[in-house]
Amino acid sequence: MKRSAFFRTFFIALAVCLLFSAVPAQKSKIVTAKTTLPPNKPPVTKASTVIPAKTIPVEASPAFVMPAMQQGILDEINVARTNPAVYIGYLQEYRKRFKGNEYYPAEGGTPISTNEGVGAVDDAIEALKALAKRNRYGASKGLAQSADFQLGGLKENSSIGHRSADGGDLSSRLVRFGSVGSIYAENITYYAKTPQEVVREMLIDDGVKSRSHRRNLLSDSFKIIGVGFGAGKGGQTLCVVVFADSFINKWEGGARQF
Repeated sequence: MKRSAFFRTFFIALAVCLLFSAVPAQKSKIVTAKTTLPPNKPPVTKASTVIPAKTIPVEASPAFVMPAMQQGILDEINVARTNPAVYIGYLQEYRKRFKGNEYYPAEGGTPISTNEGVGAVDDAIEALKALAKRNRYGASKGLAQSADFQLGGLKENSSIGHRSADGGDLSSRLVRFGSVGSIYAENITYYAKTPQEVVREMLIDDGVKSRSHRRNLLSDSFKIIGVGFGAGKGGQTLCVVVFADSFINKWEGGARQF
């Protein structure tokens, strides 16, 4: 009887132990379940962090790009403005080919008569030596349109100079394409065939007492330019450069160019 009572007590104790050992496992499962998202709540996605449309930056309109030759002339003008020493060296070499008022091209051919000879070249060199570095000119579509308009008239009759074929002037040409700022001007060269030759002729400004072409080229008042270039009747090359402090294009939503 004692042995039977012992085994009965042992089995009761074993059952109690098994019962209590199962409780922690059940509690662990409940805790784990409470940490998951409810089935009816959607997970957070990138869509919830999209920037509102009004705060997304709009890509700026592309800048006006001129044809290669016209861009080359603009680039050369900016070289003279931002690094005058380059053109000082170029003009010093250029003056070596003068005999009196005659310029003898390096490639040979007919000498070119000038009004002032090396005097105008030396004057340009001194002006560049005294020049403080200028800002680069930007390109303007409206000013380029005005330059091309005048170029068309010059191709038919190069003697019209700064007057339009219809008798107008620079001011009347500019209003065709927009609204110009408070200051503007126009340069014209004849026979210059390369961007460097165009800039050289404007800097030397042979025969122009006021040196207005040079002053326009190196001015600190103008900010933008437009360039027209082409050949007139008989193959004469022509270049028109229009300068301004600002310009609002007529058909581009009033976008101002500085």
